[in-house]
Amino acid sequence: MALIFDRDNTLVRDNGYLHEVADLEWMPGVIETLRFGQESGYLLFVVSNQGGIGRGKFSLNSARKFNLELLERLSVEGIAITEIRFCPHHPDGSVPKYSNECPQRKPNPGMITALINKWNLDR
Repeated sequence: MALIFDRDNTLVRDNGYLHEVADLEWMPGVIETLRFGQESGYLLFVVSNQGGIGRGKFSLNSARKFNLELLERLSVEGIAITEIRFCPHHPDGSVPKYSNECPQRKPNPGMITALINKWNLDR
């Protein structure tokens, strides 16, 4: 069993191109919801478009650092996220490597499909 969450404005408040650790702020009820899911036997996953990378607003490294901090803060609360996936691409991007259509970018199902396959989740 699994619960798959979007990150921005679902788990954390996003005021635009969220990537600074200092800006990490939980949405109301998130800790309780994640704890309930975990205690109910669900694996917890996060998927997120991070098109700010493709648009040159922040780096891949900044996104990774933010996600590591998110995992650390949840760990302090006794919550374990099984995996975080994010897509750095944006079709209107300015960084050539990440400026394209990508099957991983939501609303495409690529990130979720990859999790289902990797973790053998029953749809």
